[in-house]
Amino acid sequence: MLIAGPALCDTVVQYSLDGTLGNDLPSSLLDDTGSYTATHIQGTAAAVYGTPNPVYNATGTSVYFSGDNCLTIPDQGVGSELDFTPLDEFTIEGFVYPQGDTTRRVFSKYINCYMYTAYD
Repeated sequence: MLIAGPALCDTVVQYSLDGTLGNDLPSSLLDDTGSYTATHIQGTAAAVYGTPNPVYNATGTSVYFSGDNCLTIPDQGVGSELDFTPLDEFTIEGFVYPQGDTTRRVFSKYINCYMYTAYD
């Protein structure tokens, strides 16, 4: 679950994605709860820290993912907080601002940055 903002009581994973405007996203990111490290898999173009969301986090930054970049969190195993196998429903919260006429996968249990899904 990738969300941005203040951690809520039932939040398992949270990334604020704040960094220095214009800098590349690092190869690994510790989440805001201090529990999980995501690996940034860089594609053909760098993912960079971009302009903030003026309504939600005006003093922070965002991340501009271009091309085939992605973040992955290693499988924590059966019964872990990140084991989605027994769940029928779960919530993911995030701000996504698509640009251009492309589609991207926002969440996947499988590590495959090159799988795409359509959105309207």
